[in-house]
Amino acid sequence: MENKPYKPIQCNLYDQLEEWTTFKRQLLLTYADDDGLHVSRSIRIKTLQSRDKVEYLIAEDDSEWRLDDIIAIRVHPLAEN
Repeated sequence: MENKPYKPIQCNLYDQLEEWTTFKRQLLLTYADDDGLHVSRSIRIKTLQSRDKVEYLIAEDDSEWRLDDIIAIRVHPLAEN
């Protein structure tokens, strides 16, 4: 799936990701794995990065996701930020 064309995300979502990065918010990230199954992980964003015209979210544990592959992301409901 890495070779698929990148579909830019909405600017307001990118702004929200930047805010969560700045304040080190605990987030619940949902994405589709290689088998198409939805997986949710609790993360904190380390940085947002662009490479070869594709934007990525890099978590504190150095896991990364293309922004257009993220199904949902929100503040973790049980997190004490």
